[in-house]
Amino acid sequence: MASIEISSTGWLAISFRNGIVGVFNLHNLLSWKVFHSEPVNTGECGLIKFSPSGRILVCVGPDQQVNVYTKSSVCWELKQIVVMKDLIVALDLTDKLLLVADKNGSLYGIDLLLNGGNEPLIVSEDLCLLKHSSVIVDIALVHINNTVSSMLYADQEKRICLRCYPNILHNESNCLGHQDVVTHLKLVDHQTIISASADGMFRLWNLPNCTPRAFIHGKALTLSPKETFYTQLYDSSDSMLKENYQIHESLEDYELNGSSTLTYSIWKMDVVSSNPNTYIAFSVYSQRFHSVYITSLTNLINFTNTQRKLTFDSSYGTINDYRFPPNKISSNNHAGDTKFYLYILFSTNTLLKVDISSLLTCDNAELFATTDNHMQEINRILAGNIFHAVNNTSQKLLVDREAFDSHVNCADASCLKRKIDSDEERQKKKLTSYQHEETIMSSSFVNTVYRRAPSCASLLNRVVIHRTAASAAPLAASPVTPESLINEQRSQSKESKDHEKTKQERLSPSAKPKKELQTSTSFVMNLFRGEFYPNELFPYPNVLNEEQRENVKMFIDPLWKFFEEKNDAAKNDQQGKIPDDIMNGLKEQGAFGIQVPVEYGGLGLTNTQAARLFEIASAHDLSISVCMGAHQSIGFKGIVLFGTEAQKKKYLEKLASGEQIAAFALTEPSAGSDVASIKTKAQLSSDGKHYILNGSKIWISNGGIAEVFTVFAQVPTVDDKTGQTQNKMTAFIVERKFGGLTNGAPEKKLGINSSNTTEVYFEDCKVPVENVLGGVGNGFKVAVKILNNGRFSMVAGLSGTMKMAIRKSIDFAKNRRQFGRTIDTYGNVQEKLVRMEMRQYITESLAYLLAQNMDRGIPEYQCEAAVGKIFASESAWFVLDEAIQIHGGMGFMKATGLERVMRDLRIFRIFEGANDILRLFVAFTGLQYVGAHLRELQQAVKSFNFNAIVGEGSKRLRRGIGMAAGPNINEHIHSSLHSSGTLLSKSIDQFGATIEQILIKYGKSIRDEQFIVHRIGDVVIDIYAMAAGLSRCTQSFTSQVPTAVHESNLVRIWCEEAYDRINYNLNLIQNPAFVARSKLMTELAREIVDKESTVPIHPLGF
Repeated sequence: MASIEISSTGWLAISFRNGIVGVFNLHNLLSWKVFHSEPVNTGECGLIKFSPSGRILVCVGPDQQVNVYTKSSVCWELKQIVVMKDLIVALDLTDKLLLVADKNGSLYGIDLLLNGGNEPLIVSEDLCLLKHSSVIVDIALVHINNTVSSMLYADQEKRICLRCYPNILHNESNCLGHQDVVTHLKLVDHQTIISASADGMFRLWNLPNCTPRAFIHGKALTLSPKETFYTQLYDSSDSMLKENYQIHESLEDYELNGSSTLTYSIWKMDVVSSNPNTYIAFSVYSQRFHSVYITSLTNLINFTNTQRKLTFDSSYGTINDYRFPPNKISSNNHAGDTKFYLYILFSTNTLLKVDISSLLTCDNAELFATTDNHMQEINRILAGNIFHAVNNTSQKLLVDREAFDSHVNCADASCLKRKIDSDEERQKKKLTSYQHEETIMSSSFVNTVYRRAPSCASLLNRVVIHRTAASAAPLAASPVTPESLINEQRSQSKESKDHEKTKQERLSPSAKPKKELQTSTSFVMNLFRGEFYPNELFPYPNVLNEEQRENVKMFIDPLWKFFEEKNDAAKNDQQGKIPDDIMNGLKEQGAFGIQVPVEYGGLGLTNTQAARLFEIASAHDLSISVCMGAHQSIGFKGIVLFGTEAQKKKYLEKLASGEQIAAFALTEPSAGSDVASIKTKAQLSSDGKHYILNGSKIWISNGGIAEVFTVFAQVPTVDDKTGQTQNKMTAFIVERKFGGLTNGAPEKKLGINSSNTTEVYFEDCKVPVENVLGGVGNGFKVAVKILNNGRFSMVAGLSGTMKMAIRKSIDFAKNRRQFGRTIDTYGNVQEKLVRMEMRQYITESLAYLLAQNMDRGIPEYQCEAAVGKIFASESAWFVLDEAIQIHGGMGFMKATGLERVMRDLRIFRIFEGANDILRLFVAFTGLQYVGAHLRELQQAVKSFNFNAIVGEGSKRLRRGIGMAAGPNINEHIHSSLHSSGTLLSKSIDQFGATIEQILIKYGKSIRDEQFIVHRIGDVVIDIYAMAAGLSRCTQSFTSQVPTAVHESNLVRIWCEEAYDRINYNLNLIQNPAFVARSKLMTELAREIVDKESTVPIHPLGF
């Protein structure tokens, strides 16, 4: 949607959503200028403003930037580019000062006299004048004798705030008269302001103290006005042009979600004042496309019922924006002219000038377009290709922002006039019908919030109907030339034909039914869309019945007692082996068949029950925990998940009893995280009865003691269609007794020394064909399913490890005295203990959320499992590090036992999915899901699935203007947690909006932006951890757990700090300075690698 602004010196600026800014001299139409920058990706699309003197023009550009133009003696020139950290929602300026408000409520002041030059100004916190408690909706500077005396701004909390300038941190006054969000704030003069709100209420205030003066509801001004119709914009010979811009009569009957409260919301408003008259132009939401109301300040105060309604027929298109010229030029457009004019811009790129002074006294029921020569000339220029081609909805630009110095391509009257003259007739003959689609897709909510909000189609255009980055990059790099515009027009012609074909197919009786957009049920996956799917988290699952609880309790005390009395973890670590008597004792406890079904000789425990036992093992000895996990969590888990009945009967009973130990053989010397690149081969024998395995595996837990292995190998297979041989990754059950299977010596490791880790070799190992696991070619799926299914045990186990370290730290801190008191009374130690407990609490919450959801049969949990593994392993490392620090020198001693645990923990961030890779996995999985959703949305737009369009469009518009409240999480959580729930809600909404912006900006090339993707993973982890903590704590309140209040305080601290990290990361990945640093780090890394050492010369020179 385009915007217009008029300066006090008679310049009219038009800003289009795609970065085009046209500046016209209303006194001299030979003087005009066009600036072309990248498409605007922000909610404040095309926001422009002149300084009071008319010498400076600012325009919101792409990527939260503000382009500052100055009027020289010759023409308008780009003076400065100001880059903000976040979405811009409002601005105002003088010749010296630029004020910019972002969506977080921060207000920044930029000195326009000090800044300038070729380098962009990256706005930092040093320039922040204040951080408001709510979103700032609009700003107005109050001038007295050309000096700023105070500043007014409206916020989302229904307030109008007045602050003295320049000491804006003091003497704040608030006006609280509105009952809904204040959407518009206008200065009538230095003594009066007028405000309008989303509920349709106008209010008048006296300055300097903001005392109320009058109010009236917009509905009263729309009930019985005199109505004037404007028709016949074009000759009858231009009937085709009218048809292309025809608007359906039923258009304004559309309401989003059945809402009728928006009918009289103030969509746009402008004011002009010059004694004795003050005129107000406004639009209400329900009639925003074709009508503007004109009233006076007197009518607003006294309601004399003298308002006038201007209605424009569909030949004009729809209303984009309108503006009064400032009072300095309102009566000065031409010599002897004392009239007031309203300039109205339509979607057809048509500008109309309405004589307001005459209108209010005119009784004509129907008027024709003005014949003003200036308007004819401006409309002739706007009809030229330079504006039509770039403003038409069919132009779908996606531009990579490479450098600031290529942003601005200028064209002026002298170089474009001939082009416009030659193209004008052809232009009139061919206009696309995309403008009609844009109007149909307008949202029914957000236009009540900001007068500058873009239409739904505008935003959908940038999101789902855009060119790929590869096709758009040449457009971005090319200047605007006559040739490029001709080529673009040809492209638009083809798109118009395609659109017409799609429309006919849609209207055909035989048209296929519309498909609903596909969705995932995964909580984490839907975070990437900014959606909140509560079913997996709220309420916190409670899957164990009383019998299952009693059953698992029977195993807890004996297992705990066994580890306390029989096992010596330090001795095991020193000997590098788990003693036979300990292994036999564990077998007697049933610890090697915890989840094997009872009918196959196991304990038959659920995931939730098993998690509780893994907690105990990991709290005492991580080497034993690794041995148990390698055996059953991944070693023979494939047989449980994918085995045939024959395979289960043959293997599970001996594996469950511990008679046979299992191992999982996947990693190879050349295939770590890239599991699909394994080299081990399995060739079918000539008789078709065996697969012959050859290859090797490394770092196999239990590799030297296992009798049964789950092995992954490539099976050469001939494709029936192409005749070519392809490798298909396949899983096999391999027994040591098959022959041809050997192992190396136990590895010397940093930690988990008593667990057995070896290389495993296959040399002509004959595996019966019936030992294929999960089918030929399904090996990757089998491997991923096994790893995902087993991760809950690691998360639960590490929560037990952390609890053990916390207990030791508390015991030490309570008894260690320094400076006359125990160290647990010092804030430094207290903070450490709280942060340790906080991470243990969240880890435990994630573990049992995951395990119980698996028991509930939740099908999608791969991302949640990966998040749990990352969080648990990194939190355990943090907790152990802090525990050692609390112990001081004692923590460094072997006798304390913490150094062994820390050595053991280091592997958990590496094996069963390195954390770096899992972060990328979570991020890319979510990004892929959003990409697929956007493709589906594109199809919905093409087939005009109205429900999908308005639903998605409304969501994006709410986000785009920074007013979206996010999902309602507080209805799912305890009331004492509502402040934290609000932070989670905001985080989800901001994350979804950022992901779309990132995808639009980078497209498929996002796969190469690991600096960004890594931080996306961090945000997901923080959001999911917040949700898990809130869910569990709410369950504690519901169940009247005595520790519920303590838990709520932990969760509150976690959520507040996580929210800060989330905001930091989301701002960071969109910050041009961060992108530049990332590229610099890439270059530095290459230099380091090339030198094979650190690059700087030693300070001593040798």
